[in-house]
Amino acid sequence: MATPKHATLIANEPAGDGARRLTFKPEEPMKFVGGKFVIVDTGIEIEPGKNLKRAWSIASSDSEPDTFSLVLQQIEGGQGVTRMHAAETGERFSFSGPWGKFTWPDTLPDTPALVIATDTGATAAAGLMQAQHRGEAHVLWLRSDTGFEVELDADIRPLAPVKDPNRIDQARGLLLQCLMAETPSILFLCGDGDVVTALAAVANEHGLEGDRLRTEIFFNKPAQAAT
Repeated sequence: MATPKHATLIANEPAGDGARRLTFKPEEPMKFVGGKFVIVDTGIEIEPGKNLKRAWSIASSDSEPDTFSLVLQQIEGGQGVTRMHAAETGERFSFSGPWGKFTWPDTLPDTPALVIATDTGATAAAGLMQAQHRGEAHVLWLRSDTGFEVELDADIRPLAPVKDPNRIDQARGLLLQCLMAETPSILFLCGDGDVVTALAAVANEHGLEGDRLRTEIFFNKPAQAAT
C-alpha cells in the first residue's frame, strides 16, 4: 500500500464551462514526469473507514515540483468532481502518486510522435507536452464539447459525443489520415477507453505496438478478461 502524501489547495479557478483548475502545494516537492497521474482522497466517506478516491492526470509542468494542477470537468453523477469543485483554498487533501506509464521514453525519438486525446483526456496530453524531457509531436484533441479548457497546443477536431454510433469510426478516420501522411515514431492515445481501444487496434495493424504505443484510459475502461 502506498504511503499517503498530503497537499494543500492554493487555487481553485474556472477552466471553462463546467470545469475548474485546482492547484495544490504538496508538503514536500513532488518529483514527477509529465503524463503521470495522482489518486486523490476526496474525503467523501462511502462506507465506514473507506473514502472515495479518484485518479486525475497532472495537467501542469513537471518543471515546477513545488505545485501541481488538476483540471476537472463536471460529469453527471460525479461525486468526486463535485466535491473537489467546491473545495476551498487552504483545505488539505491526502493523495498518492505520481503513477502511470503515459510518458516519454528515456531515449527520445528522432522523428515526431503523434498524440491523440479525446475530451478530458487532454489533461494527460497537456502534462505530457509540458514535460521537460519531451520530443516533438503533433497533437490532435478530439472533442465533443466546447467548454473544457486546458493548456495544450493542439489541432482541435470535432468528435461525435460519447455513445454516438459514429464516434469510433470518426476517430478511426482521423487516425488513418495521420498515418497515411506520416507514420509517427510513437503514438500516444488518451481519454475514452472505447476510442483508445479501437485506435490501438488500428495502430497495431500499422506496426505501432510495444513501446511505440502508449495509452491512458480515463473512462469506458475495457472489462478485464476472465481467467
